[in-house]
Amino acid sequence: MPVLNRRDFNTIIPMNQTSCINKVLLVGHVYDDAKWLKVENQQYLFCKLVTQETISKKEGPHMEYHQLLVPGSIVSSEVEFAKGGVLYVEGKVQTTAFRDANGVKRYNTEILVSRYNTMNSVLQPVA
Repeated sequence: MPVLNRRDFNTIIPMNQTSCINKVLLVGHVYDDAKWLKVENQQYLFCKLVTQETISKKEGPHMEYHQLLVPGSIVSSEVEFAKGGVLYVEGKVQTTAFRDANGVKRYNTEILVSRYNTMNSVLQPVA
């Protein structure tokens, strides 16, 4: 079997808007209380969601922290985003670039939420 490099892959399978999927499904615990942010004249509720999985019995659970941006237009209550609450979210990955105080280009990856549901009665909060 031939070894393909990135250039060959793009030649074999052309990528265009109709063939790509950017979909995220998460179930996790709200890490901190949410706060409101204004981004480009639109209100968003910002919070961090923590998910965990057991990779091996020796190492214990692996925790992953996700930054969520929830459009204000779909938020029914801030209480649903209280610390320790359990959320199911659907959305897409969004990466933005910015320059830090030293002028170094940095990247921030967030989940832009399109739909969510509380699941507080299903899972126990993370201690």
